[in-house]
Amino acid sequence: MAGEAQRVWSHHFTVGAAVVLDGWLVHKVADRYFQRRLAFPQLRGTWVPLLLTAIAVGFLLLDPMRHLVMDHGVKEGELKMYNRHGGLTLVGRICQASSLSG
Repeated sequence: MAGEAQRVWSHHFTVGAAVVLDGWLVHKVADRYFQRRLAFPQLRGTWVPLLLTAIAVGFLLLDPMRHLVMDHGVKEGELKMYNRHGGLTLVGRICQASSLSG
């Protein structure tokens, strides 16, 4: 049981750290966007890095959140990464692509 408790703790710690670090990153990009917007109001396309950063953060948080949800017993059968043959499930492929895309 200690192994499972450590696994659950590590998933909570990982998600917490990712939310803090990714939140900081989005904040810094947003701050830079608004500073540039005030200095150069004629620039219209400078919001793209902020949008891409926010999308990437969402992609990166998908798999750790899946682990966290499974740790609490929610839809464990539907959120498994691997099928009984050892291959990736649809959720596994989505999470893999999401992590790589982020």
